Amino acid sequence: MKTTKKVRQSNFELLRIISMLMIILHHFVTHGGIYNGVKGYGLYPRFAATLFYIGGALGVNIFMLISSYFLIDTKFSLKRTLRIWFELFFYSVVFILIGKFCMHEKYDYAAWLRAFFPVTFNAAWFVVVYIFICFISPFMNLLIKSLNKKSYAALMVVLFMSLVGVSVLTFVSPQRILFNLGTWFIFMYFTAGYIKRFSIKVLDNKIVSMAVFIVSAAATCALLILFRKLGSGGSKFFEARANLPFNHEFLFMFLAAVSIFMFFKNIDLGVNRVINFIAATAFGVYLIHDNNTLRPHIWSKWVKTGTLNLSSGGGILLKGLLTALIIYIVCSVIDRARMMLIERPIFSLLGKLDPYFEKFDSRFNPEAPSRGGEDQPRELETDNAEADEVEADQ
Repeated sequence: MKTTKKVRQSNFELLRIISMLMIILHHFVTHGGIYNGVKGYGLYPRFAATLFYIGGALGVNIFMLISSYFLIDTKFSLKRTLRIWFELFFYSVVFILIGKFCMHEKYDYAAWLRAFFPVTFNAAWFVVVYIFICFISPFMNLLIKSLNKKSYAALMVVLFMSLVGVSVLTFVSPQRILFNLGTWFIFMYFTAGYIKRFSIKVLDNKIVSMAVFIVSAAATCALLILFRKLGSGGSKFFEARANLPFNHEFLFMFLAAVSIFMFFKNIDLGVNRVINFIAATAFGVYLIHDNNTLRPHIWSKWVKTGTLNLSSGGGILLKGLLTALIIYIVCSVIDRARMMLIERPIFSLLGKLDPYFEKFDSRFNPEAPSRGGEDQPRELETDNAEADEVEADQ
């Protein structure tokens, strides 16, 4: 069965690369022990570590906006979802085998179960939640495409106040009542849907969107430093909430993700083959560098974050940026080899089962009702590699 070649929009692909670099930098200061290690030093090293630290939740929010933006106009595909699962399964199994037979690591029963059943045992939380979103996306798409602008805005207000607003008004995460990563990803999905159908007019101005991003990111860093300072100074209130500004649902974290997404949405890079080629492995970069087996080796043995001078903010910035670039390049090469040598042959053979996949997919792809009332013109729909970080064909 022939499929139409999908065109990746390089503005979003560049943002995908940047988002993954943000996530690597977050792991650099967390798994490397730098973020907690700079507590006793000056403002500059604390700011440098905090700047990298916010890249975790920010990068995830941006990734989800990018994926959702294109899933909205993409039919559900079991084969594509299996491709996501297979990539996670492949790296989980390969790296635990490398750890056992090459690094002579010892693993308990639970570690082997986690490696061979990575979704069941939540070996990579982002993948687990993302697969869930893939399965329910066709039904969310029906709602997104049926609502007029006023009704959609009302829905967004309810979701925003239930998730983001709770943090603003009470200084308490809504996690115990309404919030978990699944519900947050659903909210980000509907946010991307609103942007795709109606846009956010004020953020269509690139100067405004970049200004909102800078202010939001700076506010997040400042609040993290302030909360930690007040918490370490004896305030039980701020000690219990020291990490609140880092939460995915925190107001400034949300605004930073939406504003930088809008900025890249409104720049035109055309189709840049180099950017698209590099971005296609971003998902693999995440799975490789944050694998449970490799993680301690990467940060303590290879990067050697323990030898870093934590009193030097410039040293933290330089070491982090160089480390993130090297990790991305190395992991990207590994993932490209996996795509060509393992994934492509396997999924080529699975092409024989396409009629069965299509039959299954039809249950998840109901026809959308005709839309009446207030419609806004859609943008040119060039499906960004079928909305997935994991599409390999470039």
